[in-house]
Amino acid sequence: MERVNWDKDSTWIFCEICKDECELGNRPLGFLTTAGFHNLEEKFFSRTGRRLNKRQFKNKWDQMKKDFGQWQELRNCATGLGWNDRLRTIEADDDWWTAHLQVRYAYMFVLLFLYICSSDGQDVYIC
Repeated sequence: MERVNWDKDSTWIFCEICKDECELGNRPLGFLTTAGFHNLEEKFFSRTGRRLNKRQFKNKWDQMKKDFGQWQELRNCATGLGWNDRLRTIEADDDWWTAHLQVRYAYMFVLLFLYICSSDGQDVYIC
């Protein structure tokens, strides 16, 4: 399956179409119905000229849901942050970013180390 390049415009179009399908009742549970997916595929193709399949749309939906959860956590739960209404962005000083990026890099290093250790055939457990 081909990897999709989701630029700003195609993401906006995807969101608009999904909103429309939700308003039409084509999302009774977690994601779109078969008819909703069909409409999404056709409308997206007509507006972008790009033919994507259900799996590609579902992957984008899941990634955006994850990103939105992280954004909400930053906006509502993280301390030391502000919100810029004009730019619609989260604001933080350099000290905040330095501290949080160091934690993230340390976590990525631990995961890489565990992956390397597990590649020798031994099981690695994270508790």
